[in-house]
Amino acid sequence: MAGACVYNGLTRSLGVGDEAAIILLTPEESASPRELGPAGERRREIALTVELALQRLPTETDTEFFDRLDSFAAQVEDVIDEDPTLGGVAASAILETSSFDGIDTEQSTLLAVMTLRYGVMTTGDAGSLPSGRLSIVKAGDLFIGRLRDWSLEAAGDPSDVGHSGSAWEEVSEKFRPRWTATLFMTLDDSDAAQAALEIKSSHDFVFWPRGEGVGQGRAGRGVVSAIDEAVADDGDVIRTVTITGSGPLGPVPAA
Repeated sequence: MAGACVYNGLTRSLGVGDEAAIILLTPEESASPRELGPAGERRREIALTVELALQRLPTETDTEFFDRLDSFAAQVEDVIDEDPTLGGVAASAILETSSFDGIDTEQSTLLAVMTLRYGVMTTGDAGSLPSGRLSIVKAGDLFIGRLRDWSLEAAGDPSDVGHSGSAWEEVSEKFRPRWTATLFMTLDDSDAAQAALEIKSSHDFVFWPRGEGVGQGRAGRGVVSAIDEAVADDGDVIRTVTITGSGPLGPVPAA
């Protein structure tokens, strides 16, 4: 309907000769890492505004004019619905709002503008990251892929102190260490390490908070004690895996 009158940003004022035109604007954009590790994805959110400008024909009634504007908007929505990846450059494009504005031009010809606002999401390489975003967790020799977040807690429970000897001596001798870890990951059926994390499965886990070989890593044998799956706001399925230590947790052994 707009033909070649599609503009990337409003570069000039629309006049009577522009019976129909589409103006594309990206007024807002944000980006943030969403997965850990050197290969972790970064999510980029873009607000895409599609303004549809339509001149009223001299012979049109109000109803006919606004019906034509609605038809114009429906054509644009159909095009984006058929390819929400926008030619392969986006992960999704979702219509969030639509609004209407009508003004009189200097030529006293009604110019109607319908604004369609889309939320566009793309993903890509996370690029340069702070050390904490480079953290990894391994199960055996496998890196657990698509981690979003993880935590590791080590603590200990003293047994009954009893009545013989000093309290400090008894606690020191009978202190029972324990540890747990919680992993949050984007579900990926193709990831071998994720597939191995089944309830009751036991693995030798290695935790590197700042990247493999950087600083102090921790290692210990643990059992998968709980798995939970939920759908996030962005549509991804998030798997939460709880690990209960079945052996001591200590520094990563020297290679």
